[in-house]
Amino acid sequence: MAKSELRMVRSMVGSCRPRSHSRPCLPKMSLNSDFKSYLSRRLWMRFLISVRVLTRVARCLRRLLQDLRRFLVTKLNGFLDHFRGNLEVLDEQIENARAMSKAEKGTDSRTALQWTKTLRDLIELRNATMEKIKGHILGRDETGAINEPSNVWDHNDQVEFERHFKNQLSPWTEEDLKLECEDCGVESEEVSNRHFSHPYPEEDENLDLCEKCYNKKTSESTVEDQDTDEIPEPASKRDISVILQTAAL
Repeated sequence: MAKSELRMVRSMVGSCRPRSHSRPCLPKMSLNSDFKSYLSRRLWMRFLISVRVLTRVARCLRRLLQDLRRFLVTKLNGFLDHFRGNLEVLDEQIENARAMSKAEKGTDSRTALQWTKTLRDLIELRNATMEKIKGHILGRDETGAINEPSNVWDHNDQVEFERHFKNQLSPWTEEDLKLECEDCGVESEEVSNRHFSHPYPEEDENLDLCEKCYNKKTSESTVEDQDTDEIPEPASKRDISVILQTAAL
């Protein structure tokens, strides 16, 4: 056999032998697509976790701002503020009782029943508080029953009542107690409604005035009353003679 033929046979045998050190060839497209899908799933899970964390942080911040507004901004704590505070506490208790009353697997049914009774009592207490607020806003009739919105407003009674309810139950501050004087325009807690009576046919007045403007207007009305109540001077002899001559004519 010639050397050239021997080399050709050896090359053919060597090419048929398996290479132990060689790695299996996988399709590049499938590997890239699997890696991309895995990476996208990881990124999507991280995004969902970050959204949940941010949602919880936002809720905590909102509650913190509500507490700050309740205790720092609202310093008046008047009658309606106490009503509003009671409603907020009752709403929180009702929400907690409703969550605890739902019996889950592994929980005692008697505990859920007790929470259901507590939820019922809280709802009744909240309804009673709402009736008190309604009576305070709308007043009572001659029989002592609470007025309905239709008895107070002739048109759009439900809308007007909800607006009034919203304004009354919003947080009150010291600025809400200040009234504007109709004369000087100053806003102060000293401004109140004043009544001024005038002789007929002039109508009486009700004005929101501060103490200074009230004293000024009172002094002016007193001077006017004195001018109108002055006693006329007695007629002289000359005036009497003129009157007699005129009557004789």
